[in-house]
Amino acid sequence: GVTRRLVEQPLLLGGAGATPATAAAFALRAFALGDILAAAGPAIAAAGRADLEALYAAHQTDAGVALNGCYWLVSAHRP
Repeated sequence: GVTRRLVEQPLLLGGAGATPATAAAFALRAFALGDILAAAGPAIAAAGRADLEALYAAHQTDAGVALNGCYWLVSAHRP
């Protein structure tokens, strides 16, 4: 049979203890957004980084930048 379980928990962007600046740097390295902003030129890239830092500042906790996250755990076995 197949079982599934929805897990909802904060996800720390950039790891434990990340600041808005380090979370933004992580996001720009890890996701396609960094390449898109870089291709748009230095002024757009700087504005995008500043916007990310402002967004992540609203999610700053003692543990780091915590964003709402959810994922499914699915397991299966043959009878």
